[in-house]
Amino acid sequence: MSTLAQLREVAAAEAASLSAPFVGSEHLFLAWLEAGTGAGRDAALAAGLDAEAFRNLLRARPPAKPGAVASAGGVS
Repeated sequence: MSTLAQLREVAAAEAASLSAPFVGSEHLFLAWLEAGTGAGRDAALAAGLDAEAFRNLLRARPPAKPGAVASAGGVS
């Protein structure tokens, strides 16, 4: 699965499962790790960044607010 519509569908489900108020780039990235294809995804997986690891990072951060901008040092 790697069509944009399919990735958006998975991203929306991931955002909902994480109780996010909107679908953000992090959810699209998570969907790509979960259901995408390609050399970039293969490299991420080979480096140990799989969907579950990234999902755990998202769960550990404070909730995002629409329109919030991350600082250079991390999530604001």
